[in-house]
Amino acid sequence: MLKKAPAFRDIGGLETIDGHRVRKGRVFRSDSLAALSRQDHDTFRRLGIRMVCDLRSEGERTRHPNSLPEDLACEQFHFGIVTDVRAGDARVFEALRRSPDAAGAQEMMLSFYRGMPQAFTPHLRQLLRRIAQGPLPLVIHCTAGKDRTGFAVAMVLSLLGVARRDIIAEYLLTGQHAVTPERLAYLTNLLTLQLGHAPQDGAVEPMLCAQARYLEAAFETVDAAYGSPTEYLRTACGVADGELEAVRQALLAPGSERDAL
Repeated sequence: MLKKAPAFRDIGGLETIDGHRVRKGRVFRSDSLAALSRQDHDTFRRLGIRMVCDLRSEGERTRHPNSLPEDLACEQFHFGIVTDVRAGDARVFEALRRSPDAAGAQEMMLSFYRGMPQAFTPHLRQLLRRIAQGPLPLVIHCTAGKDRTGFAVAMVLSLLGVARRDIIAEYLLTGQHAVTPERLAYLTNLLTLQLGHAPQDGAVEPMLCAQARYLEAAFETVDAAYGSPTEYLRTACGVADGELEAVRQALLAPGSERDAL
């Protein structure tokens, strides 16, 4: 939908376990919005985007600020999730330092996803409030649109009652756009800087790909500690029942609208 942000898409249209559907045109997800074209700006205007929720670290935002239409009244909120490969958090690279190959890269990603729930605990209540209070539509994004955005969207869809298999299938759509020469070069340079040497062949691709077991690792952590994503949002993130219901009201179509979506 966006030429310079290929992972951009609407998360609406998914059916919930109880037969509702997630409203279209309310919440979008994306990769970097730093290089949007004029055509992309036209799409932003057509969609009526009113809010951008940026999950990137301060360093990422400074290096690659969002390029939004200047004439669009669009609020930006910065959440600053730093536990990510692209945010340059040195702790993330420990598994790869021990095993600087594809297996080490996969273990690094699994470790990263297991740590997602804790990293997001201070932020998800604010994100859900933005959804509940508006203005909508809004965009949730990070740099690749896969990891941090993937977890945040997974928690939102879980709250709405979308089946986990459908949440994972939606997450995997990002993998269609993840591996590009530019991203391979970017991550190779980043790993070289962090490790002090170039990564082994095959060590970069597992970080770019969307693999079901990555998101499943985050779900397993949530389930083990809290029993369910909704209880995680309630207990760990401090989201009140009224706020949870407000998100459902904002994003779920009532019965009379289900067939129209």
